[in-house]
Amino acid sequence: MANVATELREDTVTLLFSDIEGSTALPSRLGDQYAHALSAQRVLLREAVGHGGGRELGTEGDSF
Repeated sequence: MANVATELREDTVTLLFSDIEGSTALPSRLGDQYAHALSAQRVLLREAVGHGGGRELGTEGDSF
């Protein structure tokens, strides 16, 4: 795997961390719809990050 830091621009770096509030209880409340909610979160964030010329570095669970 390439070193991500060497591929990043050197002028401005902005970090965004996102987490779904209450996500521990959501799967039991939403059932199968939880996967849809998680997917929708990722689609929205990926579009916004890409529109701004950013790069996604990773996701884990509901964290982005």
